[in-house]
Amino acid sequence: MVSGRVNIIVPVYNQEKYLSKCIDSIISQRYKDIELLIIDGGSVDNTINICKEYEASDNRIRVIRKDNSGIGSARNTGIGYADGEYIMFVDSDDYLPHDNVIHDMVSEAEKTRTDIICGNYCRLMDDVLIDAVRHGYNDATDVSQRDFRFRGFFSGGILSYVWCKLYRRSFIADNGISFGEYSYAEDKMFNFMCYVHGAVYGFVDENVYVYRKNTESVSWQYAQDRCSDWMAIINELDNTLQKMSLPDKYRDLETYTLFFAIFFDAKMQYEYNKRRLSQIRGVIKQYMGYEKARTLVRYMAKGRCIRGIRSVFWKIVLFGFGVMLNLRMYCLISIGIKMLVDLDIDGRLSSTGRKKLCQAFLKMSQNN
Repeated sequence: MVSGRVNIIVPVYNQEKYLSKCIDSIISQRYKDIELLIIDGGSVDNTINICKEYEASDNRIRVIRKDNSGIGSARNTGIGYADGEYIMFVDSDDYLPHDNVIHDMVSEAEKTRTDIICGNYCRLMDDVLIDAVRHGYNDATDVSQRDFRFRGFFSGGILSYVWCKLYRRSFIADNGISFGEYSYAEDKMFNFMCYVHGAVYGFVDENVYVYRKNTESVSWQYAQDRCSDWMAIINELDNTLQKMSLPDKYRDLETYTLFFAIFFDAKMQYEYNKRRLSQIRGVIKQYMGYEKARTLVRYMAKGRCIRGIRSVFWKIVLFGFGVMLNLRMYCLISIGIKMLVDLDIDGRLSSTGRKKLCQAFLKMSQNN
């Protein structure tokens, strides 16, 4: 028999538009031993009234109000109140796709005795559900391999998100893992900490989460400067690895983080500033102003971080990027990033982009 209390932590702030869909998908689950912890960060719309109505109608729901100090702080508050065996994180504009999600994930956790259960997800874009590329992992996957880290946290990204996962609460508590005070990518850092502390992973192949493309959320908003956040994440990861005597073993995580941070920061600045090439070059120079970044670039240029990665494409990209950065060929890199963005190549390489291409190809084949 599947058992164990699951605390579902949902941070909310001015989400009156989508909140009911989120809560309904949770309380209608077949698995009933749950507690829904709604952490309201001082909403000024009708959100808090919606929360209170649900709290009054279901004794498994608890609403906690706090100041608006970010989603990471809200999740930490939820962790502090959690007392069950498992923890799930759900964003207030997203929802669970069917009523067996929690039952299936707890069942897998009980069977495998793992610390983190990871499922697949789909995106809701313009009212259309699009499957992201499947994670492709199973119980036999060797999670210690570099290719697992690269695909999981970066090229595929499924390990980066705290949603679509079930965490064993004792693992988080025993290792003192919490969310940092970052305005962006705090969930990636949380999962980095889980990984380097030796989390045992289990996997389910079904879709367990619907991620809504909400242009009003932090993830989709333009930010003038995310460099300081990314470098703070890299430095915190490095400090943790130093304390654990693991800096060499996981230096690739720091290196990949730098690469993707530069690329996506440059892309954002380019797209939101009249597509000027100078914006890309400015972002690159900003990152390269950090000694830590220059150290990681030298490591990348030596090709050490690509050993063990299966994708030839990504090996070429990472090595070439590192060499050109090390030689300060900023203009050439800027032109390359501009071409990738203008041709939407990065979008096609994303999990959703690849899925869209497959669906388009299938549709063309059927029409012919």
